[in-house]
Amino acid sequence: MSGPHAAQAHGALPQLPSPEAPPQPGIPPAAYDPRMGGALVWLVDIEAARDGGTLPQAGRPHAAAAHGAHPPEFRPAGGLETIRVSDLGWHGALPYPPLLVGGPDIERRVALAPGAADTFAWGIVSLASPGLVPGTALEGRDTALRRLRVRAGLQGWDATRGLITDPPASGLIDVFNGIGMTWRARDGGAEVPLRDPSAWLDAPIGIRRYLGTGGSEGPAELAGQPWPIVRGGSALAPVRSCGTQLLDSLTQLYRWSDRGTVTALYEDGAPVYTSAGLVPDCATAGSPGAGRYYHDAKGQVRLGSPPQGVITVDGYSGGFLAALVLRDLLRETLALPAGMLDEGSVIATAASVPYAGGWAWTGRETAREAIQPLLAALGARLVASRSGGLRLWPLRALTASARPVALLDPASAVSVVPVPLDAPLVPPAAAWTVGYGRTHVTTTTPKPSVSAEERARLEQPYRTAPWADPANLTRYAQASRPDVVETALLQRADALAMAAALGGLWGVPRTLWQVTMPTASALLREIGDVVSLAWPADGLRAGRLGQVVGDSIRAGADEASLLILV
Repeated sequence: MSGPHAAQAHGALPQLPSPEAPPQPGIPPAAYDPRMGGALVWLVDIEAARDGGTLPQAGRPHAAAAHGAHPPEFRPAGGLETIRVSDLGWHGALPYPPLLVGGPDIERRVALAPGAADTFAWGIVSLASPGLVPGTALEGRDTALRRLRVRAGLQGWDATRGLITDPPASGLIDVFNGIGMTWRARDGGAEVPLRDPSAWLDAPIGIRRYLGTGGSEGPAELAGQPWPIVRGGSALAPVRSCGTQLLDSLTQLYRWSDRGTVTALYEDGAPVYTSAGLVPDCATAGSPGAGRYYHDAKGQVRLGSPPQGVITVDGYSGGFLAALVLRDLLRETLALPAGMLDEGSVIATAASVPYAGGWAWTGRETAREAIQPLLAALGARLVASRSGGLRLWPLRALTASARPVALLDPASAVSVVPVPLDAPLVPPAAAWTVGYGRTHVTTTTPKPSVSAEERARLEQPYRTAPWADPANLTRYAQASRPDVVETALLQRADALAMAAALGGLWGVPRTLWQVTMPTASALLREIGDVVSLAWPADGLRAGRLGQVVGDSIRAGADEASLLILV
């Protein structure tokens, strides 16, 4: 946002409003949080690594220096340093010189369609002449996948001294807390792209890779390939028909996961081999004997005789609930930095949506791809919260007991316009089908001894659970026909509950609205907030409850927008 001080040289005295002028820029009082009042000030902290490493050293407080004096330079000490900038300048315990151009551009969007990608947040901050003030140069520094924080506060007015005052540190609110990407130069300055912590999800999940030295490390042709990974399930509801990799043809050693417990082993879908029990290490154990197999906790099985078909296993590893499987997968495979996953939201989701989940991955998938069936199992999104952590948020139809945290009406908003929803969300569907109990290795040629029921399961990747409202077939000229929602669910009861939740959310008419309002007010809303939307438009005149599913902030703009699903 531009301000009276933004266009002046750093250190110049600000233009002061007359004492009679109100300190607010004409925004309705109802739009303000009690902590805020006045013109917006944007503050950005950019973590950067200097070539060779430097670390900011504490010096005398810049707040004690003359207004406009340069802050002390960083002294080399190895490690990371933080570049601090603002649009209007801020002088608290640490100085934020006015090198930020207008403020940030930030977009957050929730993928609404079931089974679609998780939420993304992205944006950009622009700096004017970084390096003009010591300690703010980007040259020679790396910002890729480093922490980046954006905060905002509203200036005050000291009527006694006739001065505009900086917002106190306690009056600043988080707007974006994620990571920066590689900075790039532009005319007169530089810009740093922003991403929410989900940028870490672009990395592959496969940590362990075969050395190709034999035994558990596989033959030479597997060198560099990732180990398979299986997570979730239980003894009673395992992950079904997981594929295996042959590690040693002489000892008939196979790997199905990097760890876990085998509940059954099949050859072309039939339980041809009999378990000879659990051993410490299949690679060093003796032969279990013809027609038998060993298994260990390291994700290996060993056959006592060469197979005559494809070997698959049922097994489980780690947590049983889909929410906890997702959390553990991210913890183990990505090593997310502290604070980048909201653990509380995971625990809350596991309690409110206690669905059993599990999956078998090849290890080649990115984390974003890997968590998608788990998110679909929960009907949840991984939301980039303002405070920084990726928050697990189940998207559901609002209940009658839902209570709004804000009223959006002509007194607090500038405009409300509809945003089109695409199929299969409109028109409402007459049926939703949820896939569960995935068969990870299918076959159309199982052994003759396989039962008809099991043969049918082996031929299809999913069993299905339906929800239907046949009346929608006559209510609408052509009701939507969504595809099967592919999930990591393992049990039919959970799949039926998920299908009913989808029917409750998308089996009735829904609308999406873009609400434009003062930026200061929009910053107080978080994705998932329940709001009441009342506007002189069809469908909103009496007021409707809705959920915030996105927002947009533009550098220097007095207004921002929210996306509200009603």
